[in-house]
Amino acid sequence: MMKKVKFIVFAAMSLLLLASCGDKGSKRDSDAKDENPVVEFEGYGFDVIAEVVDADTLDSEGWKYCRACGSGMLPKKVGGNDLTLLRDTLEKLGSVAFASTGKIVPELGAEMTVTALNPDSTAACGSRYNVLSLSLATPKLLVWKSYVAGYRCAAAHGIYRTRFVNYRISDGKILSIPDIMKPGYESSLKDMLREKIKEENVDLLVPVDSIGIPPAFQITTDGVRFVYGVYDIAPYAAGEVTVDFNGYEIEDLLAPGMLNMIYGIPDE
Repeated sequence: MMKKVKFIVFAAMSLLLLASCGDKGSKRDSDAKDENPVVEFEGYGFDVIAEVVDADTLDSEGWKYCRACGSGMLPKKVGGNDLTLLRDTLEKLGSVAFASTGKIVPELGAEMTVTALNPDSTAACGSRYNVLSLSLATPKLLVWKSYVAGYRCAAAHGIYRTRFVNYRISDGKILSIPDIMKPGYESSLKDMLREKIKEENVDLLVPVDSIGIPPAFQITTDGVRFVYGVYDIAPYAAGEVTVDFNGYEIEDLLAPGMLNMIYGIPDE
């Protein structure tokens, strides 16, 4: 059961307005440096039964099947940017191969094979869910959030993971932490992360002084959020550990232009 949906978003001044691709009033050329870039998205969704390869035989109904569901938003146009790398990155996070004029194909890895079984009438002991959502959209920045959760038949509990893609529209770049920070930020940022974690009294698996900078981060309308995955620094019961910084808390560490990207305020 697969479907796709199309969405078109236009950024005009500081607002994103829904409009038609065929709007005759829009005649300007959209390029990567345009302050009001035209941004177009397409949605996808799938709901399938996958057979788990080499699954151990269990005395449980549907033991060899996993119901895999996924949905998300992918970019079709962002100004005049080449979206090849961005789409490839997002499709990997969404576990889907997808083309605008093609077929939506779940990519579940070598451990599972997609079947033609009806997901509504087939018992499946395992489950996997994947949502790729757009958490922030401004004329300067697009941020995707990938949430994956799964349960393998007879496992003690499920597992989940959150990742982010922070995309700067002006130069079509997927941002890494070094891209948003000034050189030499590492030591100060580690100290600030550890202090925040101490303040939250997180039940840790490791000494707080050994905690580093997680690769998962999200630029928000308030600042920057860092996310430690399940078991990275804390037990399963603690879940993912998030650390939030207001932009002004880490202003001295941020690269030039980042406060402008977060808040829209002019650079000094």
